[in-house]
Amino acid sequence: MTNGKLKKKIVEILFPVLKGSRVSCNEENACERCWFPCEIERMANGLADALIEAGIGDTSDLEVKCEVLQRDVDNLTRTMEEGAEELKEAEHRAEVAERALKRFALVCSCNECPFRYACDEDLEARHVNNYAGCVQKYLETAEKELAEERKGEKK
Repeated sequence: MTNGKLKKKIVEILFPVLKGSRVSCNEENACERCWFPCEIERMANGLADALIEAGIGDTSDLEVKCEVLQRDVDNLTRTMEEGAEELKEAEHRAEVAERALKRFALVCSCNECPFRYACDEDLEARHVNNYAGCVQKYLETAEKELAEERKGEKK
């Protein structure tokens, strides 16, 4: 806000306060018709000038801070949106991988499976539940491997 606009705003605030505390004219609406330079207006302008000179009401620094804050908020919002997109993509890849694993389990015979009947399910149950036990074993194995890799990365 320029000093001129700031002064105008301060005068708008001070004028009714000063007018209310002093009786300048004999009539209710005399200020609107008066041709004489108003003592209250001069006082309001003088006070506004003094306040501006003292730095009270100067919003230029605040405006700069608001612009910087808005830029930071915009950057954070953009980063969060990008993170959300990456998360959606990762979830999609995980779904695809799990679906592929289930399909693989359907076509892979128990003789070819590295668990060799160790999924604790009988052969009849495997056909009924689409080899859920085998898929679960593979998922558990993958979870353990990832956990061990993360431990190794942290050290």
